[in-house]
Amino acid sequence: MSTKIVQWSRRGGIMAGAVALTILGAGPASADGPHYTLFTSDDNPGGAVEFFTDGDMVRLTDTQADGKDVEVDVWDVTPEPDVYKFGFYNRHGHREQPVVSEASDGAPYDLAEGHCIKFRIRLVNDGSSTVVPGSTNWGRFRNGSYENC
Repeated sequence: MSTKIVQWSRRGGIMAGAVALTILGAGPASADGPHYTLFTSDDNPGGAVEFFTDGDMVRLTDTQADGKDVEVDVWDVTPEPDVYKFGFYNRHGHREQPVVSEASDGAPYDLAEGHCIKFRIRLVNDGSSTVVPGSTNWGRFRNGSYENC
């Protein structure tokens, strides 16, 4: 299956050369349809969120042993005004289990097909909600297609 991986810059634009198509093998992390990845914007990204549009899977991973936790927040930006859907932390530590939500978890995790979904990922201090300066990153992905939004 094809997967689109996009790394967004601090300004929200696509970084040159950062778009790639990848073939993934079968497995629990594989899903049909578009797949996006967004990293924290610190110098050596400490977190990543993946969005698999088939099944609306949001997977939050701590990618660095830096003593920080990772937070993601999700909005549906197709309606006016934007609708905050959900957010959660990964407090499991580096290389431990990612934290995952899916449409099958029910509301609010079942995201509307074709809508533009906005993500904010950032690092927070261990066990708190205090944001690590310079780590916040934003991305917008169309649920169900590779169309820009």
